Formats: sequence, structure tokens, C-alpha cells
Amino acid sequence: MKNIRIIKAQKKDAHTLIELTKELAKFEKLKGPNVPESRRLAKNCFEDKMFDFYLAKFGNKTVGGIVLYMTYSTFLARPTLYIEDLFILPKYRGKSFGKNLFLFAKQLAKKRGCGRMEWNVLRWNKKAIGFYKKMGAKNLDEWQWYRLQIK
Repeated sequence: MKNIRIIKAQKKDAHTLIELTKELAKFEKLKGPNVPESRRLAKNCFEDKMFDFYLAKFGNKTVGGIVLYMTYSTFLARPTLYIEDLFILPKYRGKSFGKNLFLFAKQLAKKRGCGRMEWNVLRWNKKAIGFYKKMGAKNLDEWQWYRLQIK
């Protein structure tokens, strides 16, 4: 789609990071960040540089965003670009904004010398699964994701 710009977010965009994260949480039927978590999210992104946040802009409107960070594959002996969140606001879906963000991430992974990109998709999110399959991604049936909450 023409007129889409993907820009790296700056500290002044912290509110947008928080709002998009809350919208994503609502979509995924999860609890969004509270005030202390929102402050920490912004600090981790813009001060600690623990992850990168890019905005998808259409004209002067933010239509979505993507959160990325680097991991490492010992088997490939190369870095991996991990997509934590890729989210397009509902009224802008189906207009290639998600595709543009995904292709941007793929290009960034190539530029950074990555051997692969990885991400998770909720099983019920059939539209996202279909989108990723269309983009050439494969589900890894032989691997199961586990999570340990650290409090």
C-alpha cells in the first residue's frame, strides 16, 4: 500500500506503545498493562532499549505497530528476530498494513544477519494463522512453548 511509513518509535511515542499494547490485550482477551507496568514498558523500550518498537503510519495516523527483539539460535549460530507483537487497529485491517510491517521485519532480520524470525500466535486467531501461512511461515508442531511466570 502506498503512503504507509514504518518508523522507529521515539520516547515521545511512549503513549502510543502503551495504547496499542492495551488494544492488543483487549483483542487477545487479556489484561493490559496497569500504570506501573505501562511506565516500565516505556522505560524498557526507550531508556533500557530492551526491544524495538516501530509504528505503521498512514498519513498522520498511527494504524499499528510491531515490537521486536533479538534472540539467538545456537543451532544456526546466527541471531533470530523475535516478533513479540504485531498489531493493526481493527478499522485498518485487510489493507496490507500488517503485511507491510511483517515484510519490514523480514527485511530487518536479513539486514541484521538473522537466520530466522519467530513469534507466537494464539490457536484461536485463525485470521492471523492464515496471514502468516500466506507469508510463507510454518507451524512447528514438534515444538511446544512453555512459560514460567517469575514474580
